[in-house]
Amino acid sequence: MNIKETISWLKAKIQEDLFPHLKKCFEDPITEKQKQLITILEIAQVERHIRKKKRN
Repeated sequence: MNIKETISWLKAKIQEDLFPHLKKCFEDPITEKQKQLITILEIAQVERHIRKKKRN
C-alpha cells in the first residue's frame, strides 16, 4: 500500500471503530474539529513519541 492508501484506510478504520466508541463515552456529540484532531493524533501515533513516566 502506498501512503495515500494507508492514510485512507486508517481514516476509514477510525470512522468505523473509534468514533462510535467515543460517542458512547461522551454525553456531548463530537464536533468536526474534534474528529479532525482525533484523526490527526491517530495517524501521527503520538503515543509512540511520548516517553512513559516510570512509576516508583
